[in-house]
Amino acid sequence: MVVKRKTRTFRAGFKVFLDKIRITERFLMSQQLNHLLQ
Repeated sequence: MVVKRKTRTFRAGFKVFLDKIRITERFLMSQQLNHLLQ
């Protein structure tokens, strides 16, 4: 049971990590687009 709980929290943290990466990618892409448009 303890291992299961650890795996679950690890997966949740990993999902948050991936979401952060996606948000940063979107932010960088929008910044690049703004730079190109100017």
